[in-house]
Amino acid sequence: PPIMCLRKPTSQDSQGVLPRRLRMISLGWHVEIHTDPGRLPDVLPKVPSALKVVVDHMAKPLKVHANDPTLQLLQRYGPNRVMVKLSGAYRQAGVDAKELAQALLCGLGASALLWGSDWPCTNHETYADYARLRQSLDDWVGDASVDDVLNRNPMRLYWEC
Repeated sequence: PPIMCLRKPTSQDSQGVLPRRLRMISLGWHVEIHTDPGRLPDVLPKVPSALKVVVDHMAKPLKVHANDPTLQLLQRYGPNRVMVKLSGAYRQAGVDAKELAQALLCGLGASALLWGSDWPCTNHETYADYARLRQSLDDWVGDASVDDVLNRNPMRLYWEC
């Protein structure tokens, strides 16, 4: 099925959640998480530790500050377990996307970042300008990190190169 619930299995686990988790792990798959702002600390700890995680839409912290629970959690998990997709900047609910991207770059390093256009920008179609979305990545991470974010990291995530 395209959508899986990663809840804790029960003795009456008729949907086979545990076997699916084990299969995902054995295949080297990752799970992608998209939460509401500030909710990642409620969700990420429920994901089995052996599963790789990609957090969508820049992880949606409530603020760009060292004390923000979302940013603290990402640093605790680190780039070997969690990657953050720089996408959906217009979905950041009052958080400056450039400031957030630079905080993620500083806190996690370029090896933990991916980029996505968030196309077709559902319910935010006025932001669906690919050239502008792509340029934002250069503005956020600079020339030294763009190749990692666009090429090396996706290759490592999907093909373990």
